[in-house]
Amino acid sequence: MKTHGTLFLLFSLIFFNCKSQKVIKSKDLRTFNIEKFQKHIDAKTNNKTAQEIEDKFISKFYEYKEKDTIINLSKVHQGFYREERFKENSVRKKIYTYYENTYSLANEGEYFLGMPIGVHKRYSKDGILIEEKNYDVNNDGILSIPQMIKIMKNHFKIDIEREDEIIFMETVKENARLVWRIVCKGHSERQIMHNYSYFFDAKTGQFINREKFTLEG
Repeated sequence: MKTHGTLFLLFSLIFFNCKSQKVIKSKDLRTFNIEKFQKHIDAKTNNKTAQEIEDKFISKFYEYKEKDTIINLSKVHQGFYREERFKENSVRKKIYTYYENTYSLANEGEYFLGMPIGVHKRYSKDGILIEEKNYDVNNDGILSIPQMIKIMKNHFKIDIEREDEIIFMETVKENARLVWRIVCKGHSERQIMHNYSYFFDAKTGQFINREKFTLEG
């Protein structure tokens, strides 16, 4: 009986572990464009010594453009390739990493000024979805970055998705409450002659105040 119980427990663990992982067909996942990357790198490194390549980081990346999207392909450390996709004058960037040996997708997610937004996913080399996290859902009740984007557009007609509009944003504590601080560039066409910090209650979105912002140094 003890043997049967042990076998049943082992079977259950395997079964539920498989149920918790989602297998994605490899044809439905992105793969790294190794042909385009290697062709460009080979052209850059032709007739150059290994030391020259290492010293000048010649083989590290390749950047090109498709319509209005800038694409950066690179070889990064720890056995991965990396692909970045973003539009001109945008602070949003989609980043994909790929396994070095198979060129299959390892991670994918979007970033806003370097901060993760939306759904990020991590895959095994076999195409199994092993981790998924939605950064727009916060258990502490803090408004997400996409929500703050809408608030800034509605309140001040400022599009903080544009690189020529925003400097940075962060959450800070003021008087024991959490606040979104959004620092935007001056805009002469809208008669905004200075850089300003805009403060909002991080949980309600209520506008608190606006202060002039000066870049240090």
